[in-house]
Amino acid sequence: MSAKNSTHILEVKNLSIDFRTDDRTVHAVKNISFSIPKGKTVALVGESGSGKSVTSLAVMRLIPQPPGKIASGEILWEGRDLLKISENEMCKVRGDRISMIFQEPMSSLNPVFTIGDQIAESLMLHRKMKQKEAKEKAIELLEQVRMPFPKERVNFYPHQMSGGQRQRAMIAMAIACNPDLLICDEPTTALDVTIQKEILNLLASLQKQSDMSLLFITHDLGVVADIADEVIVMYKGDIVERGTTQQIFSNPQHPYTKGLLACRPLLEKNPVRLPVLSDFMTESGEERKEALIRTATTKMALPDTSASETLVRIENLKTSFPNQFGFFGQAKSWTHAVNDVTLSIKRGKTLGLVGESGC
Repeated sequence: MSAKNSTHILEVKNLSIDFRTDDRTVHAVKNISFSIPKGKTVALVGESGSGKSVTSLAVMRLIPQPPGKIASGEILWEGRDLLKISENEMCKVRGDRISMIFQEPMSSLNPVFTIGDQIAESLMLHRKMKQKEAKEKAIELLEQVRMPFPKERVNFYPHQMSGGQRQRAMIAMAIACNPDLLICDEPTTALDVTIQKEILNLLASLQKQSDMSLLFITHDLGVVADIADEVIVMYKGDIVERGTTQQIFSNPQHPYTKGLLACRPLLEKNPVRLPVLSDFMTESGEERKEALIRTATTKMALPDTSASETLVRIENLKTSFPNQFGFFGQAKSWTHAVNDVTLSIKRGKTLGLVGESGC
């Protein structure tokens, strides 16, 4: 099938990636193959060390060599093998046609340039914008990702921002050129759940507007269920299962996939203990695994602690911080951080205090 008529925007064929250490060679990715359809979201799922991020770095041709080495395989983009084109040709693809949101924004952002300069760089390189126009576009992008005070934050350096704000800046950089394929490596890890939902909705909106494809790398199965069309499950460098989101969540086949799904704690259950993946990867037979699932999800009788001793009690707590000061050092305005909060903590009980950053 020709690239022009293909329904897949990217095809990975027989990809193997090795890393050389002092005493041995680690086979991080083992002869995997998959494809990403146009306009669809494919989720790459697995625990840390399963090979997800390494696979995405190979697509971007960012594997550090040495110690890394792409031992075999092809990564086909519009009929061209990205592993064989020149670095100059790859630079035209990377950041423009294929872009990536990295997992750790602090290590990915340049500490000596402002956020606005780093977003504008891609626009000036790939869209030939002038500096002023690129900066205006950078502000617009920061508004899209719900950055507070974008006109001011565009001039901030990475260290002046919170982790969530840096992650939003990374997303703005990644979507600046409206890529055909966006690789998202745990893009919402540092964000509050409310902002996470906004970012996921934003990515879905951008995908719909431009028919963009997404390769979404995550361990959060809740996110996968919400956004993915197809799911690929990786374990120790191998693809152990793949299918539509409905198939994976309703009828998982591989023990590892069953383990990932079973390890999600259920709100309506109080298990004797939480199951772990190793429970499902033993060779003790299906009966033991089914018994384990029953044990782990059976509601246990909890002691009545309603009359427990109160260890800590907070009553009508109010806390404020000064914002501006007058000529003689007197506070002119205040931020009311805590407003009339009352709570107590009892012996033998766990109190969950929940809310987004800044609450």
